[in-house]
Amino acid sequence: MKTNTLYAGLTEQAQAAYLVRRFIQCLTVPEIKVACQYIFLDDHGSDPWMNGAGFGLIRGDYSPKPLYYAVQRFTSLFSDFVPDDSATIMVEKAPLHRSMKRRILVDDWDKVVIQADNSVYAYGFKNPEVSGERLLAVWSRPAGKRSIQQPFCLDQD
Repeated sequence: MKTNTLYAGLTEQAQAAYLVRRFIQCLTVPEIKVACQYIFLDDHGSDPWMNGAGFGLIRGDYSPKPLYYAVQRFTSLFSDFVPDDSATIMVEKAPLHRSMKRRILVDDWDKVVIQADNSVYAYGFKNPEVSGERLLAVWSRPAGKRSIQQPFCLDQD
């Protein structure tokens, strides 16, 4: 059974990237004591057209999703690390395509500006137990580079 939505949710690859990024950001905020994933097992057989079906680390058939492996890798890399407040991280260049504007996806959509998070993020971490051992997490998501949503669908049967 499919819902009346015209779009499926995020791709599994986008889900993996976004959750790991959020976990990294949560590590840098001292007030956040715990960050959790919503659900372990996809609901509704992992149907991409069913609202709320694709939030799990594993699919409805119990096979691991890219998110499962991304979280596994994240926890193995960051388990001994804490934010490095002494790290000075500067992004010196973050070029955009000539038709792009920083933090704007669409200039005029029915007289509304649609914001885009196309900036660069960088976070430094250190291992307090091992002098000099550090990690740097850096990413950007320039708008317009590639789709992060599954395709548009008119077949809603």
